[in-house]
Amino acid sequence: MMLDMTSQNATPLHEPDGSYSTQVAAKVRARAAWLNITQADLARALGVSRTTISQRWRGVRPWGLDDLHTVAGVLKTTPWELARSEGFEPPTF
Repeated sequence: MMLDMTSQNATPLHEPDGSYSTQVAAKVRARAAWLNITQADLARALGVSRTTISQRWRGVRPWGLDDLHTVAGVLKTTPWELARSEGFEPPTF
């Protein structure tokens, strides 16, 4: 398991179950840690409770596409970077 060592708390980049939801959640957590953005910050940006963010943070509830777009803006990245599966690259033309 790879760890994000950019924050004081090491964050697993991939969860043991390997589900897509947990992969996306791990990317959101790692990026948020890198930028010192909290669950409360994301909850405010999305207009939801911190409990809802906590569930998404852990991969218990999946991120919706609209929310992922908003989260990507807060995290200064693209929805693609948060949602892409490891090992998959888009075709180039």
